[in-house]
Amino acid sequence: MHLVPERQPDANPPRRPCRLAGSARCRRARRMATVGAAAGSSRPVDIACGNRARDAGDVKELRLDVSPFVQAIDRRAKKNFRRTLTRSTHLTGVIVSRFHDRIRPAVEAELDVARRAEQRGDADEAFACLERAHVLGQPSTRLHTRVHWFMLRWAMRQRDGGEAVGQIFRIAAAAMKTAFGWLPHGNTGGTKVGAFRPMPVAPELQRLIDAARG
Repeated sequence: MHLVPERQPDANPPRRPCRLAGSARCRRARRMATVGAAAGSSRPVDIACGNRARDAGDVKELRLDVSPFVQAIDRRAKKNFRRTLTRSTHLTGVIVSRFHDRIRPAVEAELDVARRAEQRGDADEAFACLERAHVLGQPSTRLHTRVHWFMLRWAMRQRDGGEAVGQIFRIAAAAMKTAFGWLPHGNTGGTKVGAFRPMPVAPELQRLIDAARG
């Protein structure tokens, strides 16, 4: 009896043509493979495409190996970015700083006292409290702008046109210039004093400011 030797399977069987050959997805995969080869990756790009994909015709995997030199540069860039971000938290107006969170309770307390004083009919005492709130919250863009908004509302209720017009300009200036540190130290924020005139700070307010800056 003549025995026919069993045919061994081919170690490298011919691949069936990709059903998406010529498609945009297949061309994109080839371009990425070319880029990976040009980048000098340590291993060949492994791409499973077409009939080997889990979903027929989809690119299943694309693995590009980056050289250790590029990885080291990437780690150094991320480290420098985190360090810069941490330092920037201490810059007033760039990122909401810890100063804002620490000084806010004192500013809110002055605003509450001003509200109660105006309800009692003591407009002068109310505005004096708003001036104290302005001195405390001046380095914070949000608090600075908010205090000027309260001053504008006070001027409108008191029918003080000159104060109201001055506060409109000061609201715009507080919103745009506080972040750059263009602040007259100790300025009380009213129109009776120059907008750029530095003024001495009361000792109790200075202690609150120093504690908030930590």
